[in-house]
Amino acid sequence: SAYIQVTESGTGKTYIDEPIRDAKVPSANDWQPLEMLVLIDRAGLVVPPTVSRSSTADGVDDFFRSYLENGLHLGERLGPGSYVVTIGR
Repeated sequence: SAYIQVTESGTGKTYIDEPIRDAKVPSANDWQPLEMLVLIDRAGLVVPPTVSRSSTADGVDDFFRSYLENGLHLGERLGPGSYVVTIGR
């Protein structure tokens, strides 16, 4: 299982702070907490999430990058801005 926290870059205000229940997290045993930067405008995600601190497992980084775009739908849940996404377990 994993846990996600999404905060606004400029203010540090937390918008999402919850366990990830609806995604099958890869079974890599030795991954570390990761951090991604997300930019959102009125149309949704501006670019795919950018990994700023890797989990040290490429498959885990790729999984969560896709999850933020297609599973969590951050572009639909948050207003325009810059956000820091931290994922751990």
